[in-house]
Amino acid sequence: MFSDNFHEYSVLAFDLRDRKLVLKIQSEPDGTSKRTLVFSGVESVRVDGKPSGDNLGMVYPDGEILSINEVSNEVSIFVIWEDFDTQDFITMSYEFKCDQITIDE
Repeated sequence: MFSDNFHEYSVLAFDLRDRKLVLKIQSEPDGTSKRTLVFSGVESVRVDGKPSGDNLGMVYPDGEILSINEVSNEVSIFVIWEDFDTQDFITMSYEFKCDQITIDE
């Protein structure tokens, strides 16, 4: 289980392919802490409660983590995606199972 839910971390990369989600994040507002979370063996992906495909990326150029929670390799991630140029935003939830989670600092 995570010791930090990464609330208010900025999303630098969000890339799901070949059953691996790579999530690069940075602390806000100072940006001093960067981390890469890798979820391997990803399956049963649901976006906003609906089954999703195996390939996902960033919805808008900017994103902010609301929370990341993990219990017994079942993961839920909540992100606010933002496009500052158009002032559009959307909040999305991602839920999935995975075999392994690694966190690089």
